[in-house]
Amino acid sequence: MKKLVMSAALLLSTLSANAATEMVATVNGKGIPKALVDQLVIDNGVQGKPEEAGFRDSVKTELVRREVMAQRAVALKLDKTPAYQAELANIKQQLAQAKVPKDQIDIALGFNTQAMLAETFIQDFGSKYKVAEPAIQARYKEIVAKRGGTEYHIRHIQVAGEAEARAIIGKLAGGTRFESLASESQDLGSKDQGGDLGWSKAEGFPPSFAAAVRELKPGQSTREPIKTEAGYHVIRVEGVRPVVVGSLEAYRKEIRDEIIQAALDKEVAALLQKAKIQ
Repeated sequence: MKKLVMSAALLLSTLSANAATEMVATVNGKGIPKALVDQLVIDNGVQGKPEEAGFRDSVKTELVRREVMAQRAVALKLDKTPAYQAELANIKQQLAQAKVPKDQIDIALGFNTQAMLAETFIQDFGSKYKVAEPAIQARYKEIVAKRGGTEYHIRHIQVAGEAEARAIIGKLAGGTRFESLASESQDLGSKDQGGDLGWSKAEGFPPSFAAAVRELKPGQSTREPIKTEAGYHVIRVEGVRPVVVGSLEAYRKEIRDEIIQAALDKEVAALLQKAKIQ
């Protein structure tokens, strides 16, 4: 679930019953109090800021999403489980310790139990969802294809004009060290490191730059200037190595969690589609 920062007591000691009668939305007849959204705006530090309106919209969307999950949890009788009842008892104890007036207990419980029920639904869904082994293996193949491949240890010198780049290539041919010439580079992020860009996959660079990198062997530099939108480059490859991707078992939990999350999102979308939201 999206994390929403909220003060521990929700300012419940000053929240009246009337404050919770105005609703920003109803989900199958169950209202979401405007007072809750107001409090989240305060607790997340966006009150009076340009982003407040957008934040209110995103909070409303998230609370509606939580409400359909909470209602589904009740339909599945997850609110009757010992674990949930123990957590509910703990919430009630916290409210009592906070000295919340009796006429506000229902409001306070509504604020807290929505999140509890939604989280209970998420945990129950995840524990029961069966992830097929072929799906895990297929996703692992995608990861290997995306994260695998080849990495290059790259240096470069970036200048504004082609003539400048050719002059640098000439100096390299004459024996001047690449690291020394890098002081002429316009790339402020690498010029003081001898033009060093570290280890990267070629795909992360503009097409012309990437193509030049792939053509070079370790210790070689480009013999022609390479043009990109940033300027002209002289490129040197210091080393080449395969990207080591972890084993399937190393990724199994990540993949399983990803598949379950996708299935959960689909389930919640279906609940939202069926719900009467006003």
